[in-house]
Amino acid sequence: MGAVADGLALGAATTAEQAPSEASAAGDMLLMVLTGVMWALSLAALAGAAWLMGRWMQNREARRRAPAEGDDAGTRGGRRPGSRAARRSVRRGKRRQDNASDLDGWA
Repeated sequence: MGAVADGLALGAATTAEQAPSEASAAGDMLLMVLTGVMWALSLAALAGAAWLMGRWMQNREARRRAPAEGDDAGTRGGRRPGSRAARRSVRRGKRRQDNASDLDGWA
């Protein structure tokens, strides 16, 4: 029984030495706060990037819909703006939009 008592005493001594101190608790709390700050900053960065991308897409859509400056009759300098392929693409898009059903995508 002496060996068992010594083992228990040794176990109690090691657990007392391994018990968390106030300094380690403060360190853990500091690490948790820093982790929270890191999460908040990363979420703010993602939200900022999403906001910037949304603004960029709105501006892009506004530029696409707005007529060119000084463009009353749809021509600039006596000829249509853009390349032939771009004009064909615009015509194709308009045709698809006109022919599109309201029920597209319900399949």
